[in-house]
Amino acid sequence: MMNATTTSSNSVLIVKTESQEIRIPYSSISLSFENSNTSFVKSAISLTKQEESKECNTNEFESKLALLREKGYTNEKVNERVLRNQKGDLERTIKRLEFFREKKENKLQKINDKPIVKKYREQLDILSDKGYHKIGMNIRLLRQNNGDIDETIAQLNSLQEKRNFKKLNKQQSKTNCPNRRK
Repeated sequence: MMNATTTSSNSVLIVKTESQEIRIPYSSISLSFENSNTSFVKSAISLTKQEESKECNTNEFESKLALLREKGYTNEKVNERVLRNQKGDLERTIKRLEFFREKKENKLQKINDKPIVKKYREQLDILSDKGYHKIGMNIRLLRQNNGDIDETIAQLNSLQEKRNFKKLNKQQSKTNCPNRRK
């Protein structure tokens, strides 16, 4: 079995067999269609065109992601997912990201209008500045601690340590027993 791939950055044709890999510079390849078995050469040419197309698409995709960052859409994972879902259409991607942004702002506005949030606004802002963004959890702990920010932070740290411990154990069990079903 023999596979042929190309790398346009190095201008090399790579031919892989079961036992070896051969790298042939394009400059040393001469194409001759006199032989009746030209499918290999045609597939090598086709692969070259596909690689160039993918590289162009990748560069174009990256430039679109950069444009989204410049426009203030900073969540890379969301930007990439939405841009792929919209098949690279930048205009549709921006509309979709705006929809998500408005939806999130509306949700936050509804939350901020609640009396309990107004009561603990100062503490919630402090927690948010320290990286604790789960408003529901923060309010629950603030209520339990009668608004004591230090005790709330201590409990949040304890919960985070427990989560990290569980995550570490889960990763270790996957490493030790990769075929184990849950």
